[in-house]
Parts: sequence; structure tokens; C-alpha cells
Amino acid sequence: MIPSNCDILLVTQAPFPARSATTNHLARICRGLQLQGCTPAIIGVAASAKLLTGKYSKWEVPFECVEETVPRRPFFIFKRGQVLHKLMQPRIQELINSGTIRAILFYGSSYSAFDKLINICLEHRVLILTYEYEYPMINWLALVTGEYLDRKKYIKRSLPKASGIIGISSFWQVIARKQSIPSIIIPSYLSDEIEILNKGKNTTEIETRDVFHLVRLGHWAVRECPCVLFEALKTVHNKGIPIHHTAIGQIGNNPLERKAVRMYKTDPLLQKIVTVTGWVDDNEKDKLLASASAFIHLRRQNVETQGMFPTRLPEYLAYARPVIVSDAGDIARYMEHKKNAWLIPEGNSPEALSDAIIALYRDKKLANSIGNAGYERAIQCFSIEHNGARLFNFITTISNKSEICR
Repeated sequence: MIPSNCDILLVTQAPFPARSATTNHLARICRGLQLQGCTPAIIGVAASAKLLTGKYSKWEVPFECVEETVPRRPFFIFKRGQVLHKLMQPRIQELINSGTIRAILFYGSSYSAFDKLINICLEHRVLILTYEYEYPMINWLALVTGEYLDRKKYIKRSLPKASGIIGISSFWQVIARKQSIPSIIIPSYLSDEIEILNKGKNTTEIETRDVFHLVRLGHWAVRECPCVLFEALKTVHNKGIPIHHTAIGQIGNNPLERKAVRMYKTDPLLQKIVTVTGWVDDNEKDKLLASASAFIHLRRQNVETQGMFPTRLPEYLAYARPVIVSDAGDIARYMEHKKNAWLIPEGNSPEALSDAIIALYRDKKLANSIGNAGYERAIQCFSIEHNGARLFNFITTISNKSEICR
């Protein structure tokens, strides 16, 4: 149950709790606010009929979820959103009427699910925050499901009603300025608190490893540039460098991954030097990440990349291993080439990627230096404590301004 003293409510249309980046991100946002003395809670969609209410993770984040009644299938997006807001509205209204809610944070963009809830907040003069982490892109899947239109409508009609915008990248700050809405950039969160991360920091130096182990989390969607990665891996192998790549996660279920999956399955060399784990539990994932010589994150420079920030980047940095990352979006805002990461040109650059792998394999001292500096940078920019304080101060500032205007 959500406690009677809840002061900041996070609302999402995503399944919660679930094995997903969204669940992790929401929990870390809440923990950051807890460390500032707040009592945050989450209202979402039940991932299971057995998980309608409870406390999530070791941080005991309280949540209440409505049960999914409309399937998440093509053409059902608007209907689903309309049903969700009707299911959420009574409880949100009740919490607002209790008088303890200081702000409501809408996580993500959905006009059908959130717009009428935002109007209720306006009626009761509750602070409306919106956390924007991804810009809607046109592709056949988003068009068929209706997701693209739902999100675009939210940005056009619902976003201007916000008291403040929390953007995962500077892209959203530009949008906020155009509409004269206060904003803050909070890119991503580390996986745990600093003290725990320091105790678990990977101190094994790369010198002890014979095979260069390149690791990444996530799918093989087009935006991840998997074909660029494959070409680089083959180049490195053909130059005599012992290389192995582990792809952690469920791969091949998304239609947008078909090209990469086909390339992998039809290439004997890739099947030899690339391992696809499928789903793994947290302990196995931690072992695989800790075994990495380096991590990889590729992107192209486009509106989609500008509107997001790689939430996996802080998790990689926490292992004190070098991260090879495309210089796209806001990356250069936080990372510096050969200092705390290895930056390569965005997009189709397999030569630059293969050169980076070979350089880090041959210069173990540089690799360790980059990894350690990346860890320190992550603590500075992405810690739960740091982001929690920034978010709390942002809420306090716009809250005070709101009081003055009343």
C-alpha cells in the first residue's frame, strides 16, 4: 500500500515491477528521493495479477498497480491508455485529496493514459512533472501499434501543461525552453548507492586476461548498430587478436532485430566468437559484466539518439572497465576520449571500433586507466545520491515558485 505520508507520486503505464530497464530506473529515482527525506511511491500496471501492491527491492519502494485489462497489441494503444487512466484515476484522486502529495511525476509519454490525469493535477494545483527519456521515432512497428501517434500527441498537447520537465538529455531542455517550462537534465542512474558500489568495485586488472572479452547488454535493434559491431569483431579476429563478445539479454524476439540475427546465424565465424546468453538472472549477469575487458555502446547521430541517453552506460562504468562508445547525443557532455571512455565516430564506423578494441587489448595500462577514470566519472555524474539531490532541489525550486504565484 502507498503510505499516507506519500509526498511524491510516480505514474507509469509500464508493467511494474518487472525485469526491465524501466523498473530499475523508477526504483532508482525513488531511492534518490528517499535519501533526501521524501516518501515516493509508484502507481503502474501490474506485471502479474499477484503483484498489485507491495514494496519493491531492498529499498522498499511502495507501489500500487492496476490490472492490465486491454492487451498490448497493435491498434490497442489508445484503448489501453483510456482504460488505464480510468483505472488509475480514483486512487490518484484519493491521494491528491489526502493533501500530502507535493508533486506527481509522469514517467514517459502517453496522451491516452496521462492527459486526463494531468488535467486533474491542474484542477488541484498539484505540481506536474514529466520525465522524458525517449523521443518517438517513425517506424512501421510504432505506426502499426499507434504508439508513435500517442506519444507525439502527448508531446504536443500534454507536455505544455507541465510544471517542470525532467529530460534524460539536453534535447528535452531545448523543447522546455521553447515552451518556457522549467527543466533539468538527469541522464541516468548508477545501479546502487556509492558505498555499496565502492565495496563491489571490480579491482581485477585486465593484464590477467588472455582473451579480450567485449560485453554489452540489450537487443540487436537497428539503433544499436549490431552489423557495425559484427564487422569490427571479424576484423579484430582476422588480425590475430583473441576476441570474444558476449551479448546479454533476450535477442531475436523483436522484428527490428531480424537483419542482425540473420547475419549472426549465417556466419560461422560470428557464431564462434559471439555468445548470446538469452535471459540471465542478476547473479549471472553480474558475473558476465565483471568478466569484461571492455563494454560497447554504439549509436547513430539522429533525433532518436539526441532524445535519449544510454541508461546502460553508468552500469558499465561501475565495473571500472573501459567503455567504447559512439560520440553521439549527449555522450561528449560527460565522457572524454581516452580519459574516461574511448569515443569513436557515430554511425557506420567498424574501422574505428576495431582500432579501439586492438588499442585497448595492446595497451593494458591505458585500458585500466580509462576504466578507473570512468568509474570516478560515474560517481560524479550518475550516482543515486547526486541525481536524487538534483531532482529534489528542482522540485523544491519550482514548488516555491508555484507558491509565490498563488
